[in-house]
Amino acid sequence: LILTLLLPDALPTILYWFVLIFSGLGILAGLANLLDRRPQIIINEKGIYERSYNEFINWTAIEDAHTANFNGQKFICLILNENYNRKKANKFKRNVIKLNKRLGAQEFNIPYGQLDVNESKLLELFRAKLQSNTESTN
Repeated sequence: LILTLLLPDALPTILYWFVLIFSGLGILAGLANLLDRRPQIIINEKGIYERSYNEFINWTAIEDAHTANFNGQKFICLILNENYNRKKANKFKRNVIKLNKRLGAQEFNIPYGQLDVNESKLLELFRAKLQSNTESTN
């Protein structure tokens, strides 16, 4: 507001530069993500690693899994139990978790719309891993 009063002709120029820089950074980030060859998700005997969360979740921390569709985006939602260490999440992540729960999602939601995978087979794999983990702990 002060800038508008002092330099009324400069505001459009500043706004144009802001939009240009912001859009340019968005395009660069999108290209970097598109060209990244690392696996999006890793599922092994110990648990699940999802790259966007940058976090490994042990099978022992997962109670159940289900699929969800939010605005055309497909997710597998993991229901985590009390063994999951929520304290290591920073304040921003805790707020995102609260928002996810209000939207009907879970703490850990794995997007799989971009993956070349059958939804029912992926969910079946998760449930089989959970079942085998439950049987081995009992």
